[in-house]
Amino acid sequence: MPVICCARCRAPLTTVFEADALSTVIPGDGDPVRQGTWAFTRETRSVSHSAGKGSPDWIEVVVAEAVPRVVIHPYDRLPHAVANIPGHSAGCCGLDGLDGPNQACVRCRAVLGTARTDCWTEDAVWFLPEAVVPI
Repeated sequence: MPVICCARCRAPLTTVFEADALSTVIPGDGDPVRQGTWAFTRETRSVSHSAGKGSPDWIEVVVAEAVPRVVIHPYDRLPHAVANIPGHSAGCCGLDGLDGPNQACVRCRAVLGTARTDCWTEDAVWFLPEAVVPI
């Protein structure tokens, strides 16, 4: 039965999921995962490298890579284990996630990922790939 834990201090961050609670993420179809389930998703991110910036031979290389991320429903977070990051918690009636990662581990203060819970967003917590481990 998996639990999502902080990669740095191994503190449990979520409720215990049933062994068969691994879900499939369906972007754009309401909430990406339903309460009581979790998912791995692959997010494409760009990494930019530049050489000789400012010179006539300046080049920029953009590399796209698929990064696995754990996604959960916000109600599956343990309230005493995960805290909002001050200054990154904008939204009218929840968290909109537009200010970047807004969730941190209460025990070690590691940045964990981004919760989106505002009225116009899907309800999900998208953990940074390096921040959590399912145990």
